[in-house]
Amino acid sequence: MAGTGVAIIQGLAPGIIKRWFPQRVPLTLGLYSASLMAGGGIAATLSPRIAHAADWHVGLGIWVLPALAALVLWVTARPREALPTAQQGPVLNFFGNRRAWLLAVYFGGANGGYTSMIAWLPMFYRQLGWSAQDAGGLIGVMTIFQVAGAFGAPLLARRWNDRRPWLLAALFSQLVGMAGLLLAPQAETAFWIALIGCGLGSMFSLCLTLTLDHLPDARAAGHLAAFVQGIGFIITGLIPYAVGWLRELTGGFQVPWLLLVAIVIAAMVATLRFAPAGYARAMGRI
Repeated sequence: MAGTGVAIIQGLAPGIIKRWFPQRVPLTLGLYSASLMAGGGIAATLSPRIAHAADWHVGLGIWVLPALAALVLWVTARPREALPTAQQGPVLNFFGNRRAWLLAVYFGGANGGYTSMIAWLPMFYRQLGWSAQDAGGLIGVMTIFQVAGAFGAPLLARRWNDRRPWLLAALFSQLVGMAGLLLAPQAETAFWIALIGCGLGSMFSLCLTLTLDHLPDARAAGHLAAFVQGIGFIITGLIPYAVGWLRELTGGFQVPWLLLVAIVIAAMVATLRFAPAGYARAMGRI
């Protein structure tokens, strides 16, 4: 039930942002993405500590409080709009649209590093001799820079319709950080993790902005964003399993990190296809 609620909200939120803030989509999406990542990082950090002080029921159950606060805000503070009418049409189907699939696969692959780092980064440094506390603390460092990237990248990119330079910069940041894990994991560790976090945070918000850019109508763009996230998060969830399988197969993390590097390079190549002049032709008739 909790996971379903989270999925529904994440699927609907970008379309709502496009409708409520049509002239400030990048900035608002950046704020939304940064808040999403900050909330996830805070919850992941505090839940074990709360559970240690009380028990795991409290450690998990306490997060009903911000959910209730969000519900109150939604009921009392959202803009008042006309009720939906039948003329708004049915749910839009993007399963036959090649650009929608490209965006979904792009979103899933470009953000797969996040789930992989959450799952495997502490274990990687545990194998290098770090303590559990120090290794786990790297996730906190990554989260801080994720939040900064998620908010900062759309803020910087808001004046340009072409998102490709910023997407490439975010992917390059990931690439350098992952190369650091491959070649010199014990040297400048915080720097590599900061680059990865900044790149991942930037990619999340920029990918959503890119998706909404493809359609001018807020309703259609919202349906597209839901499709992209629905397919994309499945891919994002599968990548850590591939990392774990390669680690078990090879006995180390060199090949898994190479897989993530290859995914980032493939995403950089795919980025070149997202020219704003081609959005309408690529989407075609929905």
